[in-house]
Amino acid sequence: MEALSSVALPKGVRLLRFALDNDWSGDPAVHVVYGVSKRIPPTKANINKLVLLSRAAREAVDELRLNRFTYVSFEDVR
Repeated sequence: MEALSSVALPKGVRLLRFALDNDWSGDPAVHVVYGVSKRIPPTKANINKLVLLSRAAREAVDELRLNRFTYVSFEDVR
């Protein structure tokens, strides 16, 4: 999804995948998964960077007007 490629990523974070699917209730959704290096310590500053990334990803997808809720999640990566 080109809209997500424009979102700046913090050091140690990469886009793993995204999917147009449904959420747990059956409503249309966009699932975005980012990988976070295990070497990134879970400090308040780093967590804040991920919160800002989540917001930016949601805004980028919302601009596409897909009428789907955007779910952003994170996974550990090496």
